[in-house]
Amino acid sequence: MDFKETIEAAAATLKHSQLGRLSTFIRAWNDIEWNQVQQTTGQDAAVNERNLKAINLFPSLAQMPPAAQQAALIREYGISLYRRFGGSQAKKRWELKLTLPDAAQVDEVQAKLKDEQYQTYRAIMESFKALMDRYVSLNLTNALKANGIKRQDAFNLNLRQWGSTLEYANIRKMHSLRPYVTAYGPRDVAECPGKGLAEKLVYQMGHISESSLAEAYGRLVIEVFMLCRED
Repeated sequence: MDFKETIEAAAATLKHSQLGRLSTFIRAWNDIEWNQVQQTTGQDAAVNERNLKAINLFPSLAQMPPAAQQAALIREYGISLYRRFGGSQAKKRWELKLTLPDAAQVDEVQAKLKDEQYQTYRAIMESFKALMDRYVSLNLTNALKANGIKRQDAFNLNLRQWGSTLEYANIRKMHSLRPYVTAYGPRDVAECPGKGLAEKLVYQMGHISESSLAEAYGRLVIEVFMLCRED
């Protein structure tokens, strides 16, 4: 039982990712102590609880397909980083699934807000096909409604200048993906940051069934781990 090839393949996957562009993540990977354990526990790999810089590799790992082996190693590497370096900001963002909208999404809502063919806020939201586009539209129009702005009074409203939408429309206020991540993807990926990292690096968010959510979710994973690095 020799996992050298799996370790090297997982390292290559990391190096070719966005995280791999930063030497701190490569150093953290190189600092991991990989321990091959002979006992059968039902686990494939696990962070050593006595030393978070060590990861135990179990016999069942060898029975898994190559991609799943890589995913197991990157999962535990992610757990190690998160537990060692994940501060309050990283944990809040992961637990609440907080990320920013895209400026292009705000632009699209702004354009449709000015378009007289959309006579209701609901019509604006339903004109978008992608889940995240609809979500941004809903957040913006709900903010208008909550402040008493009727649709007929919003045709000339500038979302980036108006009070209740200003921060969000200027990409300074985050929204939460939490309502969607378990509806469109595996619960274990949503619950474990290490599994989230493996999903992004190995599977390119392929287990998330809605494409715009997969893109936003993958970006969130990278952003969270950017906060989990040694100074």
